[in-house]
Amino acid sequence: IWMAIFVLVQLLFLLPITDTDTLYYQLSIPKQIWMQNGLVGGELRPNGSRPLPFHLLLSLLFGLGSVNAILSFCSLIAVSAMLSLGHRLEANSRWIVFLLCMGSFSFWEQITVVANNIVVGFLLWLAWCLKDEQKSQQGILGVLLGTAVAIKLTAVGIGAAIWLVSRNTWRG
Repeated sequence: IWMAIFVLVQLLFLLPITDTDTLYYQLSIPKQIWMQNGLVGGELRPNGSRPLPFHLLLSLLFGLGSVNAILSFCSLIAVSAMLSLGHRLEANSRWIVFLLCMGSFSFWEQITVVANNIVVGFLLWLAWCLKDEQKSQQGILGVLLGTAVAIKLTAVGIGAAIWLVSRNTWRG
């Protein structure tokens, strides 16, 4: 069923891209980075002067396969996030979460545009899954949380909460 969702999302990507953020931020900056062989910035391009780790990856994907590679990657991340979530839930809860996601405009909107929200959510979810692991996994947890915050600064609150819970700071 998840493969069917992936194929459906790929078919939706065949439609013209009309989302403003996708066109002028998530796709144009990686394209400029690839074409100029470096980060873009300055007074006329304020968005390109910020740290953009997600856009650097998208730039590489653009160079390998144009916009289609970026769109495929984003839909693959979305389906992977849903598979991971479904894997961790009990059988009865899986269907509830599946139906909630399939009926959610916000979910469909995020998986059918190039955006960093699903990627950051997936990184935070993976960090949450690792929070109770052995201390040797703390480095991986730190990389996941650090990457999430580097991609989207608004993830700092949830990332800090996951870090505190993993350090037994709130558990006593």
